[in-house]
Amino acid sequence: MTGPQLYERAGGVLASHMLNEAGNVYTASRYDNYLSDYLFYLNLEDEVESPYHVPDTWENYEAIKFNLDEDFQYWQEHISR
Repeated sequence: MTGPQLYERAGGVLASHMLNEAGNVYTASRYDNYLSDYLFYLNLEDEVESPYHVPDTWENYEAIKFNLDEDFQYWQEHISR
């Protein structure tokens, strides 16, 4: 299931009670940069009007997943302490 599909299935809400403590802290620390990072990770900064216009494809999902996993791991090892 892609992110947009999960978001739709959750009623268009990602609430704090849906995440564990680490997920909430990470989300709060990265929220301000998430949308710009999303386009950067996909190398679409100049190709789409906004992050909301990115096609919901498995290719885009895999690119985002890989980069978010790396970002989360880095955050856990260097920032969350």
